[in-house]
Formats: sequence, C-alpha cells, structure tokens
Amino acid sequence: MAAIEEGLASTLINFRSQLSWIQTSARNIWHQFFKKPTFLQLHWVYFILTCLISSLLFHLFSTININYVDSLFMVIGSMTQTGLNTVNMSDLNFFQQSLIMILSMIGSPIVVSIIVILVRKRAFQKRFKTKKREEEKRYHTSLTTSISSSFIANLDDHNEGRVRNGFVSGVQNIVQLVIKSNRLKDNRHVDRNAQFHGLSLEERECVHCVEYKAVELLGYVVTAYYVIWQFLGCIVLGTYLSTNYTEAISTNGFNSWWLGISLAIGAFNNSGISLLDNSVIPFGDSSYILLNMSLLMLAGNTAFPILLRWILRQILNLIPDTEKYEEWRETLSFILKFPRRVYTNLFSSEHTWCLLALLIFFNAFDWTIFEIFNHYSTEVSTMSTKSIILDGFFQTVSMRSSGFTVIPISSLFIGLQTLYVIMMYISEYPITITMRSSNVYEERSLGIYARELHNSDNIEKTGGISDLPMRRRDRFYFVQEQFRRQLTHDLWFLVIGALMIISIESSNFNRDPQTFSIFNIIFEIVSAYGGVGLSVGLPGKTYSFCGGWHNFSRLILCAIMLRGRHRGLPVDIDKAIQLPGDKLDFAEEQDHRIRAISSMAYHL
Repeated sequence: MAAIEEGLASTLINFRSQLSWIQTSARNIWHQFFKKPTFLQLHWVYFILTCLISSLLFHLFSTININYVDSLFMVIGSMTQTGLNTVNMSDLNFFQQSLIMILSMIGSPIVVSIIVILVRKRAFQKRFKTKKREEEKRYHTSLTTSISSSFIANLDDHNEGRVRNGFVSGVQNIVQLVIKSNRLKDNRHVDRNAQFHGLSLEERECVHCVEYKAVELLGYVVTAYYVIWQFLGCIVLGTYLSTNYTEAISTNGFNSWWLGISLAIGAFNNSGISLLDNSVIPFGDSSYILLNMSLLMLAGNTAFPILLRWILRQILNLIPDTEKYEEWRETLSFILKFPRRVYTNLFSSEHTWCLLALLIFFNAFDWTIFEIFNHYSTEVSTMSTKSIILDGFFQTVSMRSSGFTVIPISSLFIGLQTLYVIMMYISEYPITITMRSSNVYEERSLGIYARELHNSDNIEKTGGISDLPMRRRDRFYFVQEQFRRQLTHDLWFLVIGALMIISIESSNFNRDPQTFSIFNIIFEIVSAYGGVGLSVGLPGKTYSFCGGWHNFSRLILCAIMLRGRHRGLPVDIDKAIQLPGDKLDFAEEQDHRIRAISSMAYHL
C-alpha cells in the first residue's frame, strides 16, 4: 500500500512538473508572438490579413464566374508586386481593377517603410513626453540647463509633440561631434556601420533628439517622393494616351486616362499591372510610353535608394547656410552621414555608388545579351532596329522588377530566357545585401564580430596590439556571409515548392510536355519568388502560364509569392525599424566592447 501511495505521489509530482513546463512554454510562446511581436511577424500578419480580406471582397463583388483560388491568387499577386494573373484584367469590373491597384500600392516596400517611419516617430514623441514627466516629477522644476530637457521642453503637447523652436545648442553640438569625429577619422565615438559608443547619458539623449528630427523629415520627404512620382506618371501617361491612342483603346472598352493611371501605378509599384491583356505590347513602338514607364520602374524599385539620397543631397545644397535654417541643415547632414540609423532604404555614399554601379552593370549586361541573342529569334529579328533597341531596354528594366512584357517571353531565344531566370532570382540581392551589410547591428544579427579596433586609445591600452599581424573580418567578409545566408534562406523553399508543383502538374506534362515543360514551370516559380511577374504564357491565352495549373499548384505559388516578398526585409535587429529605447544604446556599447575583446583575444 505504501509503495502504491509513493508511486501515485511520484506520478502526481511528475504530472505537476509537466504541467508547469507546458504552462511556462505556452507563456513564452504567447509572450514571443503576441506580447512583443517582431517586425517580420507584424509584416506577415499585415500581408496575410489584408490578402484574406481583400480576396473575399474580390470574390464577392465579381461579375464573372471566378473561383476563390483565382481571387486569392490575383490579390496576393498584386499585394506582393508580382503581377502574375490567372484571370484577364480586362474581364474584371471597375471595383476589382481598383482593388488590385490599391493593393499594389499598400503592399509597396516604400509604403511599408513610411508606416515604419510614422510608428518610430510616434514612439520618439512618447519617449520624450515620458522623460519630461519623469524629470518634472523628480526635480519639480524645468531643467533648462539639461541638454535633453531643453529639447523636450520644446515639444508642443497640443501638436502631437512637434518641435516648435528647433534644436538647442546641445543637440547641434552632438551632431557636430559625431560628424566631425567621423570625417577626421578620429573615431572616438563612431564605430563600424555608424555605431555610437562612449557617449554620456545626455549625449545619448541628444542623439535620440537628432534621430527624431531625422525620422520626422524623412516622413515628409519619402511620402512626397511616393506621391509625386505616381501623380506625375499618371498625368504624363494619361495625357499621352488620351491624345494619341484614344480610338485604339476605346475599341477595347477602356478609358485612356484609366489605362494611363493603371500603367503608372503598375510601373512605379513594380506590380506589372496592365488593363490590356497583352501587357504593353501594343505600345512597342512608342518611345514616349516605354521610356516614361522605365523611369517609373527604376524610381520605384532598384533606383529608389539612389534617387532618394540624391534628392536629400540637393535639398541640403539648396538650403541657405544661415542660422535660421541651421536645424534643417544639421538634420540633413546627420541623415546623409548616418542614413541606416534612421531609414532602411537609404545608404551611405559608398554603398549608394556601389548600388549605382551594379544597376548600370546589370542593365547594360542584360540589354547587350538581349540584342545579341535575339538575332536568333524569328519574331524579334523581323522588327526595326529602333524597336529592337527600345524594346530591349524596356524589357531589361522590366525584367528585374515589374514584369511588363513588350515582347512575348516565349518568343525570345531560349538562352535569354535562361538568363532571365538567373536575373529574376538575384534581382533583390543588391539592395537586400546592402541593407543588411549596412545594418548598425550587423555583427549582432550574424553573431560574428569584426576583429578590428577603431579606437586608437584602446589600442594603446592593450599594449600596442595594432603592431601585430591581424586577419581582419573586413567589409567583404561580412558581405560574403550575408550573401551565403541569403542563398541558404532562399534555396530550400524554392526547391521544395518546385518539387511539389512539378509533381502536381505531371498530368499536364504528360498531356503537353512542350508547354508544361520543367523549364517553364521553374521560370514561373522563380518569377513569382523574385516578385517580377514575367511569364511564358499559355498558347491561345493572355493570362499567365500558372493560369493553366491545378488549384493546389496555384496555392503553393501564392505561398511562394508571399515568401519571396518577405526575403528582402531588414532583419529584426535593425536600428532603422527598432523603437527607441535604452536597450539599443546598451547594445551599441556592448558591441564595441565585444569587438575590442575579440580583437585582443585573437592576438593573445
């Protein structure tokens, strides 16, 4: 009897232990995913909920016979800027066409970045108000001699914390301190990737003040950039189409202005949306339309960081160097000197020049290959020289982002199609790798620290270890590591998705092996994952090749599009998406100490 009681007691203890473990695990999971969600988790929730709600609206308000899988596919394709379509856009009603264009806008990386800016701006304001209340409660008076409180005192409580009287001298001093120290290569306060260290609490608070002003200014500039480019694009294309193509467009049942608006929005947001079923093929000989759309595609995607930095530089040059505008000049100087502390898609001068060089190289290379290879294409070789050059340039720009087609992809030389698969796969890499390699907390995100010291004082204190041979983990080393991890992140998902879709479409392959070839399926998958939207199409159809797949294959492709849209996001440990807090300041100081210890330990 005693043995039974002991056994029951032991079982009860084990049960309680297991129950406690389950409760703790559930609490940790809840805390991780719901209490403090990361940027990536919020981004996924935003996209999934928006797509589900929009797909229901798209399906309910449809005036044609369309199944829900097609509705979901069309919505996800526009939200992820992929642009693949299983239903002809011309068959959709006005509400559905409008919904598709709205989704392509609110899913744009620029819009997401504007939302991040607004959230961070609000967080800064709440932080300053909290600091102000704490100081008033502690000292029962306004600390006008404190740098941070003198800035906070300027917050207008009736205008959501906006600054009324500009920077105080302390804020200007800290900006000049960090900028000057970096320019003179003194590096007493600035480490790699614009990490600040060795600052006092008051100086840290001043940095927060400067970052707040930078975020506020960027909110205006980026929003204006996004609105003005699309507004001008709609005016330019709408006016030209209504003047020169009214009769041709009206015969297809479209309004010239509505078509121009859809082309401008589709080009800038890189969604490839065209109300015409054959994309922009009817405008293949119009240099005005193709060049303007090419400019919009570049401005909205691959050239966005380059143009944004150029605009900020020009604003700084135009602002008078007087005391009245000193606040704005200091803010712009801070943004241009330390862009990744305040914005995800703005980079240093060095990184921006590299992006420009890569942009020119890839486009020039693809354009040259297009002109060479298509001498073997029967359809292209019959075109005029002007059309071949113009269409080649447009298709090259479109191939890396938007997916507009001015020449049917299936008619291109097979070698060029193979090149397009490669370029669509790496289309996101230049900006993504630059974003992650310029991250303030890059070392922390990788778990690898550079074996180099930037502070000459620290080197002297360690007994002159700078004289010892040092194998540096330099910038190129970290770029290689980022590239390797990005490849690992991408490949396994693509391989699994391709295997599943190829297996499901085996019946179509047996029926028509040429149309449903493995290459065509891989082309469509890579196009979806890269967010491009190019498609080889189906014979006798004007929608994408995936429109002839089984429903389950299209659902898998939806998952691939969503996953591809999230591959170019900044990591969770990124200064430009983090809300301000003392933990971030501690992380910068800690990273500097770890880097110094790593350098010293390597030479012991």
